[in-house]
Amino acid sequence: MRYCCWGTAVRNDFWSGDFPYKRKGEMRKPRCYALCIFVGLWATVLCNCGKMEAKMAKDEIPFKEGGPCTYLCYEGGAEIIRITQTRASLAQSKVIGGAGYEGYEVWFRFVPESDIHDPRIGPLMGREHLFTLHNGWYVGPRYLKKYGIERGKKYPCSLKLIETGTCAPVVFDFKTVDTRDYFESRP
Repeated sequence: MRYCCWGTAVRNDFWSGDFPYKRKGEMRKPRCYALCIFVGLWATVLCNCGKMEAKMAKDEIPFKEGGPCTYLCYEGGAEIIRITQTRASLAQSKVIGGAGYEGYEVWFRFVPESDIHDPRIGPLMGREHLFTLHNGWYVGPRYLKKYGIERGKKYPCSLKLIETGTCAPVVFDFKTVDTRDYFESRP
């Protein structure tokens, strides 16, 4: 039995360096092949560090969500059409890692301040849109109360229509309602 470089006893085999070669009866002196393999792997890691640092520096450059996008902005208002609880909005309370409360579907219609002559906006004018928080959660009863959201009420809102980039094609930006206010999900 021989001892390898880290002090553990091993049988005569590949790792200890004692294994037969092509000539009969010839044995090599004991060497620690594990050390050679470790040094080789370490050298490989060191060679790739420069590449990883360059990639990390590239990733640290600040960028906008979805890329650099530009929008056409149309001012107007959002009129609340209906507020209902559905099976989907109720189910969000049972989702692991979800909101933790039963939600409400809030539907609104965008009403522009002035005439818009962009043909892409036509289909958006006559239909109802679902209001959710920025992460897609439905709003809860305390959110409705905090922001005074009621059927028939109007809120200042702008319609943003994508001009360049790969972000969301249509964004409704509410001026007096914070869509990133997740206070209801906290205990």
